[in-house]
Amino acid sequence: SFTASITSNTIVNNTPISFKDGIKQAKKLEHFYGFPLDIEWAIKNNVFYIVQSRPITTNAKSKKIYWSNTNVNENYPDALTPLLYSIARDSYYHYFKNLSKLFQIPEAKIAVLEPSYANVIGAFGCKMYYNMSSIHEIISASPFSETLGKSFDNFVGYAESEKIQKKIGVGNKLKFIRAVFKFNSKLETTVTDFETLALEYAKKVDSAISFDELRLCFHAFIEIRMHSWYKASLADFFAMLYHGMLGKYCKKFYGSEAEGIHNKLIQAIPGLISSNPIILIYKIKCAIRKNEMVYTKFNSLSALAFYHWLNESSNELEIKNLIQDYIDNWGYRCSGELMLTTKNYCEEPEKFIELLKQYDSLPDSDPEALIALKFEERKSHIADFKKRIYSKNGVLFPVSLIQIGILNLLIKLAIKGIASRERVRLKQALIYFKFKQLINKSGIEFQKRNLLLHADDIFYLSYQEIVEHFSTSYMLTSSINKRITTVREAFELNKNIQFPDDFSSHLGEYPIAEKLNQQKNESQNSKNAIVGLSVCGGIIKGRAKVLSSVMEASKLELGDILVTRQTDPGWVVVFPLISGLIVERGGMLSHGAIVSREFGIPAIVGVENATLKIKDNDLILLNADTGEITIVNE
Repeated sequence: SFTASITSNTIVNNTPISFKDGIKQAKKLEHFYGFPLDIEWAIKNNVFYIVQSRPITTNAKSKKIYWSNTNVNENYPDALTPLLYSIARDSYYHYFKNLSKLFQIPEAKIAVLEPSYANVIGAFGCKMYYNMSSIHEIISASPFSETLGKSFDNFVGYAESEKIQKKIGVGNKLKFIRAVFKFNSKLETTVTDFETLALEYAKKVDSAISFDELRLCFHAFIEIRMHSWYKASLADFFAMLYHGMLGKYCKKFYGSEAEGIHNKLIQAIPGLISSNPIILIYKIKCAIRKNEMVYTKFNSLSALAFYHWLNESSNELEIKNLIQDYIDNWGYRCSGELMLTTKNYCEEPEKFIELLKQYDSLPDSDPEALIALKFEERKSHIADFKKRIYSKNGVLFPVSLIQIGILNLLIKLAIKGIASRERVRLKQALIYFKFKQLINKSGIEFQKRNLLLHADDIFYLSYQEIVEHFSTSYMLTSSINKRITTVREAFELNKNIQFPDDFSSHLGEYPIAEKLNQQKNESQNSKNAIVGLSVCGGIIKGRAKVLSSVMEASKLELGDILVTRQTDPGWVVVFPLISGLIVERGGMLSHGAIVSREFGIPAIVGVENATLKIKDNDLILLNADTGEITIVNE
């Protein structure tokens, strides 16, 4: 058998017959008719004959593409405006391409992967999706791609598509290892640099008033997001890498039980920045309760009235400062914190008072005491792991010492990576909040200058169009307002179209939501098992509470198992109350996974249709060591 390629003019596998004349004639026919042809041919006495031809009416299936909104859903839970999507699309391009360059992927391979870098994300129903096919293509060009691919899939909570394997030379592997050591040694400095960059950008935006100052701040954001974000991406990379390596090491000693012990080794990380909000909220709640007059006002006034009273009529400086410090330093961390259109506690401080009121109504639980308890448990699990190593090696004491040293190193590196990632995520949220403020200021300024009809029209431009508006160099100025109206209408129509969380499509064909949802429903009807990815080990039995929003937290009682679609920083207040967590979306390093490990809460993420399969008050057995959930019949 053989394959002849018209595009490259080559024939794979040797054949004694020359097809050059036949290929030439076939190309002539297709050019003449203007469409692909099914050609029947024959060769006699080395002469190529075309017997007959007919149009090809059935399209051959093109490349299959796998899409998933897992993990990305946490940062972008709602419909993306054209502005946000234009930023996200180009920023993911640079994110992955910059990482490839940093880790010494050859320039020739980077050039070949250009289409993959350019298509890391897509939007369906105006919601963001990872192009997992492109991401796996990019990862496959890296040394140790199998390990990195598995780590990335655990990182985002994805496990559906086929993986791509490519051979990588020893020289490239050594370059990669050298780059890993280099950037790991500089990780603390890199993270600190990113934190400084974020704080400096925040100050610039706060002081920006004039048209030119707004313009410069806009360009500063684009430069940070496209070309300096690698400092944050390195924290992502090392969190993913070392978490994956620790998991692989656990499997060596624990086999199928590895997931449970893996997550226990990294629970209750000292000083993890994502634990600070719940600790501070608890302190604020305690301070309010201790002050009888403030607590009376807190309970009798509405959230907005209490906030105004505290700031305008009271002399309660301690509580006032505690609340204001929280809003200033943490108020931009909330649901949809990167969305640009979602309000946060800085913009609506009364919402934070509502959260405090809700938290006050819940059973009391000191988060610092709980974290301290889980930290002692972690030390116990590490000690048990070391005993297992000694037991396995017997008299080979030096081997045990080496393996224990590796364990200690991997735990240290995994904790370092996770802590670094949480620090940059906080500053990412700050940068986006300040950019949102900048965009709102710029929209008002554009409206004043008659560059836009409405201030919020700016959200329906791409960032490239905004750059042109700032430089007053937009090519088709007379049609801009008409085009914005058209884009608004299309956005309102498309944002309500619901696509499945995970699906596949073919290159050159736009997927149809109705068809995909029907296929998904048929598939789900045949899957009754309730399973997912264990992110914090443990076995617990309890009553399920299915919540669609953190604002329903008043339904929770101490010891309930929380079941929800996804979590984000806004959910942090409920974690000290629950005994277990089940989430439909997310991966090993999603927000819910990290916070659940801080409190040692057995947790399973990536549980398909959990909020439909599990009902309120179902008694369930959650086995977070195996990732299995059982509804107990009583």
